[in-house]
Amino acid sequence: MRKLRVIALALAFAVPAFEAAATTARQVIERATDTATAFLDVLPPDDVTRIYVQNAYAVLVMPDVVKGGFVLGAEHGFGVLMVRDPESGEFGPPAFFESFGGSIGLQAGGKSSDVLVTIMNPRAVDAILDGGVQFGGQFSMAVLRAGGTFGAATTTARADDMYVFELPTGFFGGASLSGGGLRPQQIHNEDYYGGRTEPVDVVRDFDRVDPRSTELRNLLLEF
Repeated sequence: MRKLRVIALALAFAVPAFEAAATTARQVIERATDTATAFLDVLPPDDVTRIYVQNAYAVLVMPDVVKGGFVLGAEHGFGVLMVRDPESGEFGPPAFFESFGGSIGLQAGGKSSDVLVTIMNPRAVDAILDGGVQFGGQFSMAVLRAGGTFGAATTTARADDMYVFELPTGFFGGASLSGGGLRPQQIHNEDYYGGRTEPVDVVRDFDRVDPRSTELRNLLLEF
């Protein structure tokens, strides 16, 4: 069992780095744009997902988050975080992040989900920018299925920090993945901005937006 844990930890860091090097920042933006479109295509006008996006302080869009495994589980995906300008109500420039997770238990199958995370307050965003967060740790987080009702929730001392909406395909059975979280994806940040760039220096610099992310940012306003 200890050996499996070591393998899981190694995979959690090695596989994402390889995938990031093979994926460009522009591709992540394009896939995130497709994800926002997919949500808008299926959500009725009064769906709860739209309400949370409309009231979110920031939104994280993650296309094709993959969960899967047999006995040894794994989870990984890339995405972009955008903070809302408090004056204009529009979303600012993207910062690139990756999700990670892993577990050991009785499980089999695989699932790929388009994921949208609404972050409801500046405190939660500050924690994400400060090197990332662990889900279910310092923040309350509710996991929902878009177009449906609450499927699961973890609660801590603070309420309603994040809401995770997903459009799942495929199947995943057994123990849920644990220990997951978010961390900055520097390969993509440097690729997009042309040099060493920290997410904290990007997301609230609302004069830094550029045409490459315009479609995605405008789609979020359609919610």
